[in-house]
Amino acid sequence: MRSQWLIVASFVSLFGAGCPVTYVPPAGPTPGTGAMASITIQNVSSYDIYRLYMSSSSDPNWGEDHLGTSILPANGGTVTLSMPCDTYDIKLVDEDGDECTVMHQPLCSDNAWLITNDELLSCEGYR
Repeated sequence: MRSQWLIVASFVSLFGAGCPVTYVPPAGPTPGTGAMASITIQNVSSYDIYRLYMSSSSDPNWGEDHLGTSILPANGGTVTLSMPCDTYDIKLVDEDGDECTVMHQPLCSDNAWLITNDELLSCEGYR
């Protein structure tokens, strides 16, 4: 089993079957204003996450792995990132090398993301 992500802060699923994206932008600063956003990601799936990439959607390169030499452990591991307000492409790589990629996600407020087993299946195209 794999998981997909939910954006808990707005209680709206970012990913459904086949990875369609539904996003309700929060009130606050808008991308490109120089404001910063805090993003807390919790992995409640059964799989360790070994790589986490977030790059501006305007950048064709993934850039650095935001986990570095760490992992985001299964069953409750948490990481918090501070990112400039922007629209991001996001890629996770789990312990099996499976990738979950979501494109064009506007992020410009404090958010909490939850990675669960059932939802990553859809993101990786297993449903």
